[in-house]
Amino acid sequence: SFRSKKRRLENGKEEIKDTRPEEGDRDEKPDGAEREDDSEEEIEEEKRKDKRFQAVDTACGGILFIRLRVNVDPNEFVQKLIAHVQGEDAEQRKARQSKLKHCARFLPVPYICAAVSEHINELAQKAISERIDPLIREEDGTVNKDKAQMNSCAVLVECRNNPTLKKEDIVKSVAALIPPECPIDLASPTHVIFASVFKSVAAIGIFQHYYELKKYNLGGLLS
Repeated sequence: SFRSKKRRLENGKEEIKDTRPEEGDRDEKPDGAEREDDSEEEIEEEKRKDKRFQAVDTACGGILFIRLRVNVDPNEFVQKLIAHVQGEDAEQRKARQSKLKHCARFLPVPYICAAVSEHINELAQKAISERIDPLIREEDGTVNKDKAQMNSCAVLVECRNNPTLKKEDIVKSVAALIPPECPIDLASPTHVIFASVFKSVAAIGIFQHYYELKKYNLGGLLS
């Protein structure tokens, strides 16, 4: 009430503030406009959640990271994309090639971690356990040497804008994780264990028939 408010003012418990807008406050929007902006932001956020793909800024020139917002294995997605592109007729290929002229490679990297040696090794081990071990091991966990011989491996590492990690060190540490029964083939491996370091992030993937598929260059597959 007015009387109680007056009493608080007289007791010094409430300060009188200048209600005139300060220089930086004159452009502030009224409460209704702010609520409207909040609603628009919420709508945009919901739209982003519904998108199947999200482009993530890597802050590194030439690299675009596309995040799948659906429960899809990136390796399976890219393999099906490659098969779809290869199955197109000549006219479709020509149209597709013009759209892909700025895309050098389309690499599935489901394993992401901080660009720290220990984290890269841990994630590379996980990738090998999930992607290669099931192809060479029996149900009891033992390695089938015949199957292992058919699953040759190579390690490929790329480093950009990271002065801390050395490419050679990553290659050595990841190569040591490959099952010894699997032969190393640098020319035409069945699996390429790929690690890309850009700034403070490391992305890891295991690619099948990497060189036969033109290093996953969709434009190259169309030519």
